[in-house]
Amino acid sequence: MKTEAAVLSKIGGLEYLSVREHQIEKEPDTILVRILQAGVNPVDYNLINGNIIYSINPVPHVPGSEAVGIAEESGRNVRKGDKVIIYPRLFDGTCVNCEKGMEEICFKGGLFGVNSNGAYSTRLYVKESNLFVANQLDTDIAGSMPVGGLTAYHALMRMNPGEGESVLVYGASGNTGIWAVQIAKALGLKVFGVSGKKWLSGYGLDGIYPIDSIPADLKVDMVINSLGSEVFEDSFSHMMKGGRITTFGVYTGKKTQLDISAIYSNEFSVIGSTGGSRSDMAGLIAMASKNRFKMPVEKRFDLKRIKEALEAFKKKSTGRIVIEPSQA
Repeated sequence: MKTEAAVLSKIGGLEYLSVREHQIEKEPDTILVRILQAGVNPVDYNLINGNIIYSINPVPHVPGSEAVGIAEESGRNVRKGDKVIIYPRLFDGTCVNCEKGMEEICFKGGLFGVNSNGAYSTRLYVKESNLFVANQLDTDIAGSMPVGGLTAYHALMRMNPGEGESVLVYGASGNTGIWAVQIAKALGLKVFGVSGKKWLSGYGLDGIYPIDSIPADLKVDMVINSLGSEVFEDSFSHMMKGGRITTFGVYTGKKTQLDISAIYSNEFSVIGSTGGSRSDMAGLIAMASKNRFKMPVEKRFDLKRIKEALEAFKKKSTGRIVIEPSQA
């Protein structure tokens, strides 16, 4: 069938992106989904502009790695009319990691919207195993879960947090940061954020500090660093002995120098994290159903205004930029 989509004729910039008619084909075990909302994330922006380390398939390409929609067909566990979140990892379900429930690092896997066509489209077919029913959730919350929410949830869970422990979140005003703050509070943690955004005071943090004004004596059990090398070394100065740090971003660079002796003498744990598993997604949905999470949306755009949305993404300061395709 034909749908309307934002299609990249080649990778390398907005000039190659156009909204046009696009053919989609049904494959086994897939369900037709009408997209309610698709987020604009760094992975999408960088893919379109050719600044991405992943291989991109197919080309021409439809970007969009984070989305929520309405199922227009029924399957085994999804019913027509259900609100569904698209789990953004491609996985074969048969490799050793998939068998362990670690679909995010499937040996033959990839990223939805990068290694497959994505959600900058009015409709698309999605494997039912990548769909999670979320009828009880607000669309803005559900739409931010596949990348922002899932990444933050998995990063926290990788550190095995205990109630009453403390965490310092670098980049607390970003999509993953806002999620990390709220998930950490729901887990009963003491939460400190690194950001210059005053509006973060409405998220119940125990302390908010500009990046150059973190108290030298602030020591925490855990650190989330999504910003990369520029603040990576500083992260360790705020960890208690036996502390854990999780990293999943390279916004300020991907190479750094560390004092190895400080790591082993303090028994620090350095943990890499990427995306999250299907089990994590189910856990996050359950948590969001019990807590009043909030996710600010700064601007909303129709699919036809996709280029404006991507330009707005570069300047955003108070929340997400989202695409809301025509629902005709």
